[in-house]
Amino acid sequence: MTAISAMYRKRRMKEVWQDRLFNGIVLLFVVLSLLLTLYPLYLVVISSVSNPGLVAIGEIILYPIGVNFGGYESLLSYTMLWRSYLNSVIYTITGTAISIAVTMGASFALSRKFPGRMFITFLFVFTMFFNGGLIPTFLIVRNIGLYNNP
Repeated sequence: MTAISAMYRKRRMKEVWQDRLFNGIVLLFVVLSLLLTLYPLYLVVISSVSNPGLVAIGEIILYPIGVNFGGYESLLSYTMLWRSYLNSVIYTITGTAISIAVTMGASFALSRKFPGRMFITFLFVFTMFFNGGLIPTFLIVRNIGLYNNP
């Protein structure tokens, strides 16, 4: 086994100029794609700390001018924001726990053989692919009293 792996290590393909040219073109394409993807994000960050007047007239291009953290100060002092974050964390944790518990119970029950199992499985799969839509879901949530209520 060792002799075979040593033989394969010695037989490396020679890199020709076409391979290097291709690798260079691919690297250039990847770097350009990366810059085109990251620049808008960078622009948002530097615009958030720059002078709003200069941002509005388009003077901010590569670096922030007139650094101002007033927007962040007012955002972090807004108490409703922190309550919204807490609600999001609570809803995510409880929703995930309930979803896992229901899914585990249903999957365990549907893994056993019993009459009507295929029909119940069909109902699960059908409702996963075809739901009622956004408006009927909103109407149901509103009618059972969950709208604007945790």
